[in-house]
Amino acid sequence: MNTSPASATNVPTEKARVPWFAVTVYSVLACGLAWLVALPLWLGDGLADPKFPWLVMVMMYTPTVAALVVTFFIVKPKYKARYLGLTPFKPVVRSIVLILVWPIVFGLIAIGAAFVASLFGWVDFGFNAAALEQDAAAVGMSAEGLALLSVAMTPLLVVQATFAAFGEELGWRGFLVSALRPLGFWPMAIVSGVIWGVWHAPIILLGYNFGRTDILGVLLMVVFCFLVGIILNWSRLWCRNVWVAAVGHGALNATATIGFLFVMNFDANGGLTQTVVGIPGWIIFAVIIAVMAALGLFGKRIPEPLVTVPAKHLAGGHPGSRNGGIANPAAQPVVGTPEWAQGYVPHTRNTTDEPSADLGSER
Repeated sequence: MNTSPASATNVPTEKARVPWFAVTVYSVLACGLAWLVALPLWLGDGLADPKFPWLVMVMMYTPTVAALVVTFFIVKPKYKARYLGLTPFKPVVRSIVLILVWPIVFGLIAIGAAFVASLFGWVDFGFNAAALEQDAAAVGMSAEGLALLSVAMTPLLVVQATFAAFGEELGWRGFLVSALRPLGFWPMAIVSGVIWGVWHAPIILLGYNFGRTDILGVLLMVVFCFLVGIILNWSRLWCRNVWVAAVGHGALNATATIGFLFVMNFDANGGLTQTVVGIPGWIIFAVIIAVMAALGLFGKRIPEPLVTVPAKHLAGGHPGSRNGGIANPAAQPVVGTPEWAQGYVPHTRNTTDEPSADLGSER
C-alpha cells in the first residue's frame, strides 16, 4: 500500500512548468542591456577602444540585473535565494572539491586545444617563449620563469575572473537553470546555450573571439556556449548552487590564455581553429561530455537544488512545536503544498533524498 504523504491525504500537487514569459523577459532584458553597455564600443574604436575591458566587465553583469528583475517581479518564488542557487552551499565537500579542480580542468583543456589544433595542422605545438620575451625582459626574468610565475598566480587570476563571471552566472546558471529545469536536462542545455551565445553578439560582431563580424561569428559562439554550458549546468545541479558554476566560468576565462603559450604560430584571427573557443576546444568538450553521458551523469543521478518548507507550511508543524529539535515530524502536508516541498521536514534530513521536481512554481 502506498503510504506516501501525498497519497495518504489525497493532496493535489503542482506540475512542474516553465515560466516562459519570465524567460522571454529575461532574455530580452539581458541582451538589450548588453547592447546598451556595448554601444560606446560601436560608436568608438570597437575592440581597440580603451574602454573595452571595463565595458565588458559591466556587460557581464547585465544577466544579473535581468535575473533579479524577473525573479523578484515576475516569477516571485517564495525562496528567492534558493531559486537563484545562492543558498544553500551544499553539499559542501562536493562543491569545494569541484571549485578546487576547475582551474586544473580548464587549464588542461586550454593546452589540449592547442595540441588538438596541431594534430589538424592548424598550428605548431610547443612552448612559445617568444610570446613572453618582451614582458619577461621588463621584469628581469626569463620567459620560462615568467610562464611558471603565471601558472603559480592562476588561483588569484581565477578569483578575479570569478567576480566578473558571477555577473553572468546568476543569470545563466542561477535563474535560467531553475526556470528551464522542467524541460529536462538536454532541452534546458540547448535553450540556455542559445540564449547565452546570442547574448555575446555585441562583442562577437566586433570581431571578438573569432575575428568575424557577421552572423556566423554569433553562431560559432552559440556552439561554444552550448558545449561549455552543458558542463556548467551539470555543476549547478550536481552541487545545488550557482557558486560552483561561477568559479568554473571564472576558471575558464582565467586559463584560456594558457593555450596561447603552446601555439608557435598563433594568428590573432584564428580563433576558430587555434583556440579553446573554436573547433579544437569543441572537440575536447564533446569528448568530456560523451564520457560524462556514458557514466550517466546527466540522467537521474543529477540532484535538484534543495528546497525545504518552513514549519508553518506543514499541518500542525508550528515553530514553537518542537520535539528534540524536530518540528512535528509526523505532520502531513496541507492542501496546496507543492510537490517539491513534500517529504522535507524542517531541522531533519530528507531520508529519501528525493529530487525537487518543480523549481519554477515556488510560491
